Amino acid sequence: DAQLGSTTLTSITSYQYINSDQNFWLTSIPADLTGRYKQVTQEFRLLGEAGRLRWLAGLYGSRLTNSGAFALFGGGAYISNVTRNRLDNLSAFGELTYSASDRLRLTAGARASHFKREGAGVAYDSTLFDFDKSYRHVDFKVGIDYDIAPKVLVYTGFQTGYTPGTFNEKASSATFDNAVKPSKLSAFSAGMKSRFLDNMVQLNLEGYYYRYNDLLHQSYDISAVFNPIFNAKRTEIYGAQADLVVKPASTDQFNLSLGYLHGIYKDFVQPNGTSYSGNSIAFAPAWTVTAGYSHDFTLHSGYIRARADARYESSYWGDFAHVAGDRLGNFLLVDASLTYYSENERWSFGIWGKNLSDKAVPGSSALGGIPGPTATQLGPPRTFGARLTFNY
Repeated sequence: DAQLGSTTLTSITSYQYINSDQNFWLTSIPADLTGRYKQVTQEFRLLGEAGRLRWLAGLYGSRLTNSGAFALFGGGAYISNVTRNRLDNLSAFGELTYSASDRLRLTAGARASHFKREGAGVAYDSTLFDFDKSYRHVDFKVGIDYDIAPKVLVYTGFQTGYTPGTFNEKASSATFDNAVKPSKLSAFSAGMKSRFLDNMVQLNLEGYYYRYNDLLHQSYDISAVFNPIFNAKRTEIYGAQADLVVKPASTDQFNLSLGYLHGIYKDFVQPNGTSYSGNSIAFAPAWTVTAGYSHDFTLHSGYIRARADARYESSYWGDFAHVAGDRLGNFLLVDASLTYYSENERWSFGIWGKNLSDKAVPGSSALGGIPGPTATQLGPPRTFGARLTFNY
């Protein structure tokens, strides 16, 4: 951050690199999965005020490159083999918030984006494929928030979202186009943010409705030689979320979240003509409950924080096809951590444990497998680790 008079300039730079090689059993089938992933992002933001108007303007750029292959039977059968997938993005965005009164604020914003995707690889039939396509899109948002009390705010808003298109791992021809259309989102939300009892209690409530057009999906059958990516023409999601935080003392904090979600494919027909319209969306538990408690032990220098968290998810489908053996979820996981924070929190060191009950939790599933009809992969078992953090 840099202060330029009454304007604040913010620069955010990030780099991510992943190099992964995995050998595992997919039911009784030996499988190999490799991945090479790099991402660089740069964002510049200017933030300022002029009377009742608060404004923000910015630029964002990113380059993501990845490649990898997924093969069965020791490399004898390739399900996927992408040698190049690069996505470049350059966006300009801005937002204005006008204080119509001491309590009422109006917000409007927009984002113009340019994407370019390049792809190449080897198809299931050993032929080569490539892809090169650019996308342009403008998203916007509008919102209103109002203070009905000094520490109680209500709000509502509408905004759009966009995901650029991608490609299928097959060469285009006179009868086949390997391009997959972009996805577009329209999102409505309304809620309340509040604090009570001298900030001891914080309660946030929100309801939302999302409508996706051409949501990206992929058929996933480990017995098939080609799993196409395609679009679900229309998908609807609505739900509500409640978040409660209670601080009975400066050293104690309790949090509780309750979420309800309903998602359904309103219009979803695969390229082969099979309809899944009316099915609930994948990986969407109707109920999610999380709870946590932390206590700080004050020391002569710094403090120790002990924390425990629990998460419950009701059952859900692991695939849009809703086949037998694909019903997942309905589990409770417990995590815990113990962390020392130095004076002024300049550094910290802690140990943590996840899935302490060592519960076998389904992480994902697919059609096929031996004996089938589905192949299910498990999430991580009981896992321990340590973390060292420096702040400067």
